[in-house]
Amino acid sequence: MVLMNKQRYDSLPPDLKAIVDKHSGEALVARFGQVFDDEIEKVRAHILEVGGVVEDIPADELVKMKQKTSAVEAEWIKEITARGHDGAALAAAARKIAEGK
Repeated sequence: MVLMNKQRYDSLPPDLKAIVDKHSGEALVARFGQVFDDEIEKVRAHILEVGGVVEDIPADELVKMKQKTSAVEAEWIKEITARGHDGAALAAAARKIAEGK
């Protein structure tokens, strides 16, 4: 995550704001995502190269894992909501991002 103080951002001249905007937000997320994807493939290739096995989690097991960990998400939503934010909306947005939507 890259953060910038809103007051500092607002104090920038328009040309510098344009540079920050061009290289942050979704553009930055896409670049970071590509780096992560590339590293995952390198690790996967290395595991296979040294004789390891890479397995996908079966769908029914993934459902069970999500059910078992749902209390963690519920607690996070509760804490974030108590801080004055819409925890449910943030969790939903994070799930959309994770699903590539």
